[in-house]
Amino acid sequence: MFGATIAAIAIAAATSAPPTELDASAAVVTAIATCEEWVLNPSSWVDGVTQFPAKTGLGSRGLVPQSSLPDVALPPPQFRRAMHHWRVPIGGGGVFVTTSDELPVCHLSGGGPFDLQPSVVKAQTSAEFLRHWNVVRTDVKGNLLTTYYQSLRDPKLSLILTRSSKAGDRTDRVQIVATAQYDTGK
Repeated sequence: MFGATIAAIAIAAATSAPPTELDASAAVVTAIATCEEWVLNPSSWVDGVTQFPAKTGLGSRGLVPQSSLPDVALPPPQFRRAMHHWRVPIGGGGVFVTTSDELPVCHLSGGGPFDLQPSVVKAQTSAEFLRHWNVVRTDVKGNLLTTYYQSLRDPKLSLILTRSSKAGDRTDRVQIVATAQYDTGK
C-alpha cells in the first residue's frame, strides 16, 4: 500500500508552493473528523450525501466531493460498497476520504510532493484530535508506525492510522493510510 506512487493520487492544486505544516496538519485532522462524523452521525448525510460537508461544517474546512479516486486511494476491497469520495486538498496533494452508506467504515489515504509525516504527527497531537481519540497501542514495523485508537465519543468506533515513523521519508508514495470502523457487534 505504501509502495504505490504518489503520482497516482496527486491532483494538481492551484498553487505549486508546498503547504505549511499547519495547513497540512489541519487537513489531516479534517479528514479524520470526516470519518468520525460520517460514521457516528448518519443523520448528517442520510437525506442527501451532497449536503454532508455543509451540515457538518467540514466543507468550510476544505472537504470537497470527488466523483472518483485512483485505485491506490481506495479502501481495501471488503470496504468498497456504496462508496462516496471526498478530498481535503494540501498543496499539490491531499487526503482522500472514502465513506460508505452501507458499511460503518471510512478510509483515508494521502500524500503529495512534500513530507507529510511531521504534519501527521502534529495532527495526532492536536487538541481537537486528542479530545476525540484515545491511543490503544502503537506498533512499529520497519519504517512504518501504526497507531490504534478508540473514540472518546463512542468506544465502538476505532481508528487505525499508519504513517512513516520518521520525517524525511520518501514522498513519491502514499504517506498516510487510516481506517475508521464501527463495531456493530454482529
